[in-house]
Formats: sequence, C-alpha cells, structure tokens
Amino acid sequence: ADIFTGLDRGMDARDRGVIPPERIVDVQFTRFVADPMATVHEVYAALGRDLDPATADAMRAFLAANPGDGGGGGSRYRFADTGLDAGALRERSAAYQARYDVPSEPIA
Repeated sequence: ADIFTGLDRGMDARDRGVIPPERIVDVQFTRFVADPMATVHEVYAALGRDLDPATADAMRAFLAANPGDGGGGGSRYRFADTGLDAGALRERSAAYQARYDVPSEPIA
C-alpha cells in the first residue's frame, strides 16, 4: 500500500454508497487551519448537532496549548525532508483534488 490507499478507499466507499452521504462532512484542511473553531461549528451544524460550551472550551484550550506549525507553513515540517517526488505525488492526487476541490499547496 502507498500513501494514497486511504484516499482511494475513501473515494471508492463513497462511490459505492458504503457511507450514507448525509453522514459525510467534507472539510478543507486550509479552512480548518485558518479558523479551526468556526470549522468545527460548521461540522457540528452539518451533522445537526450542537457544540456544547464545555466541549468548545476544551477544544480552544487544546488549540492554544498545541499550536502546531500553521498547517505546514511553519518550521517544523519541510516537504524536502520527506524524500518524496512532488511531481509524482501531485499527479497521483489529481483525481482526489479535482473531485473535492482541494487546491495544491506550495511546496517548500
């Protein structure tokens, strides 16, 4: 299996109706990184659920304590360190990106 096995299986499962469409909420990673709490509220709303204040507070506290690196734009992770071929990965992910309107991110 390669790094795209999950993407392929996910698209196939959706195509076959394994997971009912009303149980799926697509989230763009860049949107989540830009505004995690608004995105979480959107997911809860899409699922017809309320995000209770205590849970929202716990999520905010976690985000404050674990700021990450800004979604890959920070200094912790560099694509160059992976040893992977960017062109081949972009080609392999093209169908997924087209289907779910996922923009290509810059590679540094």
